[in-house]
Amino acid sequence: MSLFPQMSESELLVMEIVWRANGNITSAQIIEQLEPDTGWKPSTVWTFLGRLVDKGFLRAERSGKRSFYFPNLSKEEYRQAQTKAFLQTVHGGSVKSFFAALSGDNELNAEELEELKTWLLRETGGDKP
Repeated sequence: MSLFPQMSESELLVMEIVWRANGNITSAQIIEQLEPDTGWKPSTVWTFLGRLVDKGFLRAERSGKRSFYFPNLSKEEYRQAQTKAFLQTVHGGSVKSFFAALSGDNELNAEELEELKTWLLRETGGDKP
């Protein structure tokens, strides 16, 4: 399935900040960015950072009294891994089942279906719609 476990919503908020910073960000900078929206205390953020390091999402490097955090995978790599895990778990690995579920309730309009068809043809090397 996935090389990485799933992140909680709170952990994902922390990772979003690290990804935006392209790594090399301190816990103080992360706390500063999270505090206005979450109201989290520094100890809460440190807990999430520790969990993310333990799960393998982040790497921490100490420099003096500060720790710098670096992502071990990109946002796109995480998205792909979680999507593959979801596809396997919920749809038994069947892309057809996944798309049938999306279109079953007419959630995809004609324009979205055409865009998807164009993308699938390009990805599979097909040239006919």
